[in-house]
Order: sequence, then structure tokens, then C-alpha cells
Amino acid sequence: MREPLPFILYKRKSSRFYYVMFKLENGPGYTSGRSTGEENRTKAFRKACQMLSGPAIKAQEMSADVRRLVSRRDLTRTDAEALLSGLEARGLVRSYVLPGDGADIVAVDYALDFWTRGKSRYLAEQVRAGKTPGTQVLDAHRSAIRRHWAEVLGGKLLADVTKADLDRALDRLSGLALSFHSKNKIMEAMTKPLGYAYREGLMREDLSRRWVRFKGSYRKREVFPPEIKDALFRREWKDGRAKLAFMLSMTTGMRCGEILALRGEDLDMEKGRIHVRHSWSAKDGLKSTKNGDERTAVCPIPSLMAALARQLELNPHGGENRFVFWGRLPEKPIDGKTFLDAMREELARLGLSREEAARYEFHSCRHDFITTMVHGGARMSAVQGSVGHKTKEMTEHYSEHVREEELDALGRDVAGLYGAYFLPKVV
Repeated sequence: MREPLPFILYKRKSSRFYYVMFKLENGPGYTSGRSTGEENRTKAFRKACQMLSGPAIKAQEMSADVRRLVSRRDLTRTDAEALLSGLEARGLVRSYVLPGDGADIVAVDYALDFWTRGKSRYLAEQVRAGKTPGTQVLDAHRSAIRRHWAEVLGGKLLADVTKADLDRALDRLSGLALSFHSKNKIMEAMTKPLGYAYREGLMREDLSRRWVRFKGSYRKREVFPPEIKDALFRREWKDGRAKLAFMLSMTTGMRCGEILALRGEDLDMEKGRIHVRHSWSAKDGLKSTKNGDERTAVCPIPSLMAALARQLELNPHGGENRFVFWGRLPEKPIDGKTFLDAMREELARLGLSREEAARYEFHSCRHDFITTMVHGGARMSAVQGSVGHKTKEMTEHYSEHVREEELDALGRDVAGLYGAYFLPKVV
């Protein structure tokens, strides 16, 4: 019996040329038909024999093998992963996602969950580390993703996000009338989740390191000119509570939220120390400090400590953990905006215009304290420990632990610079 030919010659109604299909070596069936370019059957036969051992036929056989493999009903997830991994190793596939993988999620949805309490593993880790991002911060990140990233990424899966997507976002932000700080925050709203996804093994590249930050200059915080600071300390304010908070921030560097969170247990009257354990925010209530660490602030002015104690005693709500700067409800302190409004009102009474007064924030007191103490010769590590600063922009060196003698020395410095404002009368 004659050996069957390894190919079939045939003609199509739509063509005058002969076509050939080659039998597959590794299984049943034939390759797809290819034109021989010959109208004569004998010449077409010879052409088919020449084509039989050519690379094009081998490629068609391989293609047919692949199609046959992927059409198998018993193809397993392991088979699919091995196939895709091999294609990736040869550079034919840049990335792939298997159903059920962590990366099998829309990138925008992943980022929104990343900044949502109860859905985010990252935020849960932050809580365990004693650092709890505020509700206002989380809201801002989610808003940035919806407003700026949803359009750029569309429905892309997490594993499909590339450096080119980041470049498109950067180009888009470049044309918007936003500060460089706002633009960087918008970028970080997405790149931080992408970096976390890489560390969790959900992405093959750390895109959080693949973008160049927008550059610019921060608006310099105002510090009080000596004559204005002197007048604010010496004059009677319309709101005595606000003046007390002002003097406390000016002599300790405490933030507004930390002052609002002060409770009786935080005052060490004997040593002239204030234990800064919490901060207060209108959205989150009582929470940890900005960097998650407790610290001790020095308050070496006895009359100022006595004024804080009297303010606490005036709290009508009772209870052991009463707020020093109490509000109408026992579980809430006064509205922090009261301090800022009262300070600006006093600046206006001193003759400053509304625009000039608006340059000063309550946080200016903290900045003024640090500037005054550092330029006054106070030890840098003591100032840092007292205000809880860890940023390079504000300090040249940070020491996590402040020795007691350093606090005593800082207390003497503060008393020397500010003590005269509290004598001879008590605040």
C-alpha cells in the first residue's frame, strides 16, 4: 500500500492557483491552506514538496499545536501558568493575570480599597504600628483617584498598569493649575498602592519608584515679628481660652489638635511637663499624634500650668478624663477654629489688615517656637523631642529619646525667653 502523501492539493473557486494543506506531525489534522502560486498541478506538487521542510510549515505546525492545546477541555490552571510563563520568558508576553490572582482586580478599585478602612490591609498594618491616617487624608486620596486616575487608567487590571500610564498622568497634571504639592499628592494617591502591591507580589515591577516628583517651593510659614508677638502676649484677649492656647503653643510648640486633646491626666503639675498622648480631629475624634508617638513637652512657667489647671476645673461635665479646653458636649473639646479666629481678631485689633492677619495660621505658633528656641541656642535634640518632629526640613538631626537633663535645660531656655510675660501676675 502506498504511503499517503503528507499534504493535500486542492483548488478554491475564488482562485486560479492550487492550495496546499500539510499533515501535522504531532497529531491528527492539517495546517491551514496556503497558496502555491501555481496554476499547473504538476508545478504545484513540486512547490508543495519544496515547502514541506520550510520554516513556515514548522511555524504553522507549532501554531496548530498551541491551538490544539488551548482547546483541550482538561487544560488545568497549572498548564496555563506554565504556558504563559514560557511565553513571558521568551519576551512574547509582558505580563499576565490568572483568574483569582490578587492582581485580577481593576487598578482603580484596588487603590480605592487601599485607602478605605475595613478593606485595606495596609491601613490595618498602620493601626498596629500606632499610626492612623486621618479621615480627611483618606477622603482626599480617594477623591484624587476618582478625579484624576479613573480617566487615565480606565478599567485596566492592576497587573497591566505600566510606566506609560504614570507618564500620562504626569502629563495631564502638568497642564492643571495646581500647586506642585497638590500634584505630588495626587500621584502618591495611586503610586503608594502600586508600590504596596509590588511588595505583596501582586505586580512584577515597583512603579512607585518610576516617576519624577514635581518640584517647587513651599510657602514660607510666617513667624511673628517681635513687636507683634510682644503685643499678643501682653494684651487682654476677648477670648481668654484662645489666648491660653496661643501661649501654650508659643512656649511648647504643641499643635492645635494636640492642645484640643489635652485632658487632666496629661498635666504633670509638679514637674512642669505635658504628656502629649493624643490629637483631636473633628472627623476622627481623639486619635494618636501625627507621627503615632507619645512625647513630653516642657512647660516651665508655673502660672501657665496653673492656668491650664484652672481651665480644667471649669469643665462642667465631670469625669476623670475631662478635656482642658472643653466644649458643650463632654465627649468633645472646643472647636479648634475658635483659636485661629480669635488670634486673627487680635491681630486686626493691633492694626493689621485682614489680608495681613490671614497670613498667620495657628500653626505659626509652633513654627515660631521652634525658630525661636533653635536660634536662641537651645539644644537641637531637646527641641526635636519636645515638638515630636521627624522631618529633615525642620531639623538637622532627630533623637528619639530625650534625656531628662535635656528637658530641664530646655525648660530653662523657655523660661528665660518667655518668663517675663507671665510676671508678676498669674495668667
